[in-house]
Amino acid sequence: VYDRSLPALLLYYNGVEKARTTLTSAPAAATVAQALRVGTGEGAGSFIGEIDNPRIYGRALSAAELGRVMD
Repeated sequence: VYDRSLPALLLYYNGVEKARTTLTSAPAAATVAQALRVGTGEGAGSFIGEIDNPRIYGRALSAAELGRVMD
């Protein structure tokens, strides 16, 4: 999750923040339409395992919202 107020990227696992990286500038917006890839990427190989219940939101969720979604 990109949190503009910090500014930082936050990684959540099962609704709990596990990692955070402070940014010096906002992430760049995509300039071309690209397919959404879950579990694979160009040149990155494929994820080995299961991805259970992926979700996409049109906005960043708060920590409290993530906790409710993961319950």
